[in-house]
Amino acid sequence: MRAPSLIFGTGNQTLLSNGGLAIIGPDQIPSGRSKKACEAAIEAVKKGLTVIVTGHLKMAKDLVTVAQEHSGRVIWVLHDGSLRQRLKKSNRQALSGGQMVLITAQSPAAPQKTGDRGFVGSLATALADELLYVDGSKNSKDQFRTASAALRYAQSADPTLRSNVCRLLVGRKVSPTIEQLRELAAES
Repeated sequence: MRAPSLIFGTGNQTLLSNGGLAIIGPDQIPSGRSKKACEAAIEAVKKGLTVIVTGHLKMAKDLVTVAQEHSGRVIWVLHDGSLRQRLKKSNRQALSGGQMVLITAQSPAAPQKTGDRGFVGSLATALADELLYVDGSKNSKDQFRTASAALRYAQSADPTLRSNVCRLLVGRKVSPTIEQLRELAAES
């Protein structure tokens, strides 16, 4: 994957070099898994990790809110250039307090529908030390396909920037290591 020629953003850019836990997933997340993802974000904040979220989805908004409630640091990787939409009061306070950074590869002046969604996952993965892929499937038998998707996300970034740990949140089962994900992907 090619790095963008320019990254636009606002906030504390030093957060970009700290690593952290990236929590990503598809558009449709069952509410129970979204709650578990929020619990993972709280644990990351307690460990002093930065929480990295992607897109404008409800889960991303919930993760940002939870991290802010626990005085955590947040990197929000956006798929479009609409930085202003995310600037509600709590986000403005986090930005001014050095607790948040919003970044995007798309110019804020570009049309909103031209964002690159594929780049979002790769950038979040590159910034993270750990990756939590939240499965959006309501069918637990889809675990193998989900493992393959998580592995693709984990391996999408430059090898020197790749996440050290990739976990998969599928219902109640959590795969703690990328090696286990490779085994699951090989079986599918």
